[in-house]
Amino acid sequence: MWFRWNPEKLRIVDMLEEVNHWQQYKNGLQKAGYSPEALELMAKRAIINTYNLDNQLKKELLHDIKRVLNGEYVK
Repeated sequence: MWFRWNPEKLRIVDMLEEVNHWQQYKNGLQKAGYSPEALELMAKRAIINTYNLDNQLKKELLHDIKRVLNGEYVK
């Protein structure tokens, strides 16, 4: 599960990430053998590379990327 609904913590960056995941799904990446971790990394990096984020959001996404790489993010 990529998206955990919590309306108290919902941010636009979360929705941007879900848009990326939907595109991944439509393109069949999960069926092409991409792991959930790889899809998560691609979505987060796409947001960082595409949008002009404030420093705090960028730090959060970079921290999440580190958690994914350490096996602490995707369950």
